Amino acid sequence: MMRSLVRLLPPISGILLAVAGLCAAIVPCAAAETLRTPPDLLSVMGAELERSLESFSGAPGAPLYFLQYAVTETHETMLGASDGGLKAPQTTRRRYLDVDLRVGDMHLDNTHEIRGAGWDDSYNRRLIDFPVEDDPAAVRAVLWNETEYRYRRAQERYTRVLANRQVKVEETDLSDDFTPGEPIRDRETFRPTLIDRSYWQGVLSRVGGVLADQDFVIESSATLSLRDRATYMVNSEGSRLEHGQRYLRVGLSVRGLAADGMELDRYAAFDARAPEGLPDEATLLADARRLVGELRALIDAPVVEPYIGPAILRAQACGVFFHEIFGHRIEGHRQKSESEGQTFTKKVSQPILPDFISVYDDPTLERFGAIDLRGHYRYDDEGTPAQRVTVVDRGVLREFLTTRSPIEGFPRSNGHARREHGYAPVSRQGNLIVASERSVPYERLREMLIEECRRQGKPYGLVFESISGGFTMTGRGGPQAFKVLPLYVLRVYTDERPDEVVRGVDIVGTPLTSFNKILMAADDDDVFNGTCGAESGGVPVSAVSPSLLVSEIEVEKRHKSQEKPPILPAVRGLVEPSPGGVAGGGQGSGDPVFRAMEDELDRSLRELVLPDMPRPYFLAYRLQDTETATVSLRYGALVRADTSRSRALAVEVRTGEPAFDNSGFVGSWRDLYDRRRELPDENDYAGLRHRLWLQTDEAYKQALEKLSGKRAYLETRPAQDTIPDFAPAAPWVHAEAPQSLRLDPAAWGQRLREVADVLRECPGLQDWNVTLVARAQNQRYLNSEGSRHLKAARHDQVQIAVTGQAADGQRLTAARQFMVAGGDPLPPVETLRAEARALAEALQAMLRAPALEDYAGPVLFDGDAAAQFIAQLFANQITPPRRPIVTDDWLRQRLGPEPKLAGRLQRRVLPPEITISDDPLRAEWQGRRLAGAMAVDDEGVRGEPIRLVEAGRLLTLPMTRQPTKRIAGSNGRARALPNAWTLPTISNLFVETSDPRPDMLAELRRLAREAGAEYGLWITLLDDPRVTRDGNRLLRFAADEGAGERGLLTAPVVAYKVYAGDDRVEPARGLVFDEVSVRTLRDVAALGADTRVTNLFLATGMLDFAHPATIATPAILVEEMELKAATAREPLPVGRNPIFAGRAHP
Repeated sequence: MMRSLVRLLPPISGILLAVAGLCAAIVPCAAAETLRTPPDLLSVMGAELERSLESFSGAPGAPLYFLQYAVTETHETMLGASDGGLKAPQTTRRRYLDVDLRVGDMHLDNTHEIRGAGWDDSYNRRLIDFPVEDDPAAVRAVLWNETEYRYRRAQERYTRVLANRQVKVEETDLSDDFTPGEPIRDRETFRPTLIDRSYWQGVLSRVGGVLADQDFVIESSATLSLRDRATYMVNSEGSRLEHGQRYLRVGLSVRGLAADGMELDRYAAFDARAPEGLPDEATLLADARRLVGELRALIDAPVVEPYIGPAILRAQACGVFFHEIFGHRIEGHRQKSESEGQTFTKKVSQPILPDFISVYDDPTLERFGAIDLRGHYRYDDEGTPAQRVTVVDRGVLREFLTTRSPIEGFPRSNGHARREHGYAPVSRQGNLIVASERSVPYERLREMLIEECRRQGKPYGLVFESISGGFTMTGRGGPQAFKVLPLYVLRVYTDERPDEVVRGVDIVGTPLTSFNKILMAADDDDVFNGTCGAESGGVPVSAVSPSLLVSEIEVEKRHKSQEKPPILPAVRGLVEPSPGGVAGGGQGSGDPVFRAMEDELDRSLRELVLPDMPRPYFLAYRLQDTETATVSLRYGALVRADTSRSRALAVEVRTGEPAFDNSGFVGSWRDLYDRRRELPDENDYAGLRHRLWLQTDEAYKQALEKLSGKRAYLETRPAQDTIPDFAPAAPWVHAEAPQSLRLDPAAWGQRLREVADVLRECPGLQDWNVTLVARAQNQRYLNSEGSRHLKAARHDQVQIAVTGQAADGQRLTAARQFMVAGGDPLPPVETLRAEARALAEALQAMLRAPALEDYAGPVLFDGDAAAQFIAQLFANQITPPRRPIVTDDWLRQRLGPEPKLAGRLQRRVLPPEITISDDPLRAEWQGRRLAGAMAVDDEGVRGEPIRLVEAGRLLTLPMTRQPTKRIAGSNGRARALPNAWTLPTISNLFVETSDPRPDMLAELRRLAREAGAEYGLWITLLDDPRVTRDGNRLLRFAADEGAGERGLLTAPVVAYKVYAGDDRVEPARGLVFDEVSVRTLRDVAALGADTRVTNLFLATGMLDFAHPATIATPAILVEEMELKAATAREPLPVGRNPIFAGRAHP
């Protein structure tokens, strides 16, 4: 079963309406770096492929008979303006690896369809980052790693294929699973495209201003996207390919809202393969004005009722029509799959279209007339040369689009295997071209439409001028139907009335019926360029067709929003002077961002109300500007080095009254996720007012719905205790100097390379990563009570992760983070190198140690493990103290587990000598800035120090302005979640004892002797699930296996046996915690004398949110804990990490 979607979704995919021939300020490509790495990349890939084939040649299981490596390199640049304001430019360079591996033989292999297994079994995506620099050792290591993973998966799946064949009936198509291919060798030097950014930002700003200038335009955008794509491919048949493609697109879009709530869109896109093919500014401005005018006409247009009758599909619309209802049904894999409808499988050599219509797919065509085609390529993703395929010749079906997976009657590929990186290739369309041997001028075709309407007794016909896209269902489990989504439709009357713009219809139907209705074609062939999404991801496609007259087409009413238009009028005319710049500025009357926030908040408080509905009693705006830099290395080679900038707005509207309002209620998926919006980065007063206006209107209407939903829900489920929903807080005004990154990714790439190089000296490792993530965030906040702040935060973190495998198959990943705050310098390279070496040596010691069966006795948590113990068993168990009201269990699961300590106020949770405090106002500790420091929280409340635990008793909790039964108000601990909720969190947490012990190892030995145990357990590092669950890794360890209550404490990674009777210390491996609960905290026997400060991103379990925090704690000794054996094991690699080939095992 397949649901395809080909759409115009600016700026990535869309419809090409016109192309101007004027050059748009081109920078010559001669100075550009070559996308192709030096000639040895393919050689390195080929050498590792040969090594893999040799390694697997004698491996047990089904034989490996085909292996292919493909590396996709992308250079992407995005420029744009949204709602009249500029977005920050985004540029990325990435590489991705795809390994296609087959075991068995060509007759039957691991890729064979497993009937009844479902979509994910064959079409799941796996993204593997690949080095973007030429480091042969790292390149080979990544190839080795992924080949080992794919080989294991292939063996598992081949076993399932054999079983599936035994228990299912014989298949209809008994063709082989693979066919031999001819070795192809071709190398094309491919250079990235350069454009004049300054020129294009000016053009997009002016064009975007035209699009956004009218009050009825709700959203608008003008974008330029540039994507250069190079492919490097080697396979076991001897193919060696290097080739590239480039895509440039200018996309324009406007959206409006009719009085009945229907959202209406107009799009236009201009595609080119080089900058000189893009239109000039005058053309774009003219097209922008046309789109705005057409949107106005659509808003005022009447809605068409369901209709069956004559229609014209204009050329571009007809191209989409054929792509959906025909093109997907002639893709080869659909003829073989038992789950597909196989509409045309048995119709080869039979007429299926009128005898004047032919259809062919020709990806070798670079352009049609003057228009560049997005569906062009030289080689498909199996390395087969692209070929023209005549699918229909004068109405008769002749051929299908095929890959190297044969189908009955078509044993060879015709070059149509395509995929987006990360997916397995299947047969897909390229340039689908509909040709007619009979045609008339379009004006005559329109006359024929009127004649056909009169013949059928219809008062009018329809003309579909443009279409945004469509989708089709091809599987047997659903109807063999399609839907095409028109954007602009005309009603043509049979009398003398002028043509009328109409709206609100989608084209529906079934393919066989629709083809029989084609009457005539026009001589006006045109191109639709877009992106098609199906089983193998999104691929660029083109469809070429003339306009077609059909005797009958069916339209149904389009789904439409039920939202009313905005309550208050638009604010487009309110233009204030702006100092310019992107995402800058500060607090004060001269800041256009704060001025826009103030003015719209004031207007909304005065005027925003629906008749007979409550007004907002509280309104707040939270606008976050975020800069992020990411530099990541794998095996010591750079895989990513980029920066990004974003601006997001959250609007909080409360209706009702503080005692009972719309907050704290989750009745739908939208309540969890649909609240924060991206904004233009430019400090444009008018554009910001526009977005504030729209989001405030939306938030107010949603607040009214939630208030009524919450009231109705509780009427049938009355609460035992009535707790107010919102607590008062004194207004607080605060300003900080803005933070910025000013970080050089290239320089940090070199530093991290020096760190990662030491790991090449550790032969026991299978994988390693070194990553820097630096983030600067400036937040503006304003609420209706007078609170206002500009606060800034800067957090930089280096993470080192190493993975290995013991001889018994257990995998372990050890990860450490080094985080600094407020612009403090990260540790010097020498320190990071020493830490990396120590981490790797500790992991290797663990891997060499024998696995333990179980353990019961004292446990010492030291170093990172002490902070992890407090984070997991204490900090994560005290928040949130009050959960939202959730109507469905599946929604409740997204909120994470209930905190186990939040309900234990005034009860003993720790030994009496322990005190825990939290202080967001403490900025430093011994000259080191603390990550959790914040003078004001994300609800505008001033932070205050609190004593959470005193004499072992839990006294209070981190609080937002949502009260609990026992705590009435906020203590300044609100952190904003990605969905614009706030969550109470710790800030800077300090764990202290009145009885510190100077020698914790001696204490551990003492407790072990008293318990009669041979040794005590000393843990210095626990598992970090955010690292070990990384889906891109082969090397994973099931750290939660056998964990205690809901996995409250993750498994030990670095641990030692400390013998009770002597000074021996030995590595300990293979244990997970058993029977862990928060009561374990009461068994803490002692704390050390030396406090260690850890800055970290603390995971909360709520919507995958992690926030900066500091935990300062000494080592922690627990009197008794139980651990049991971890049973997860995986096969050892067949081959050895090529970085260590020829070196002795540790």
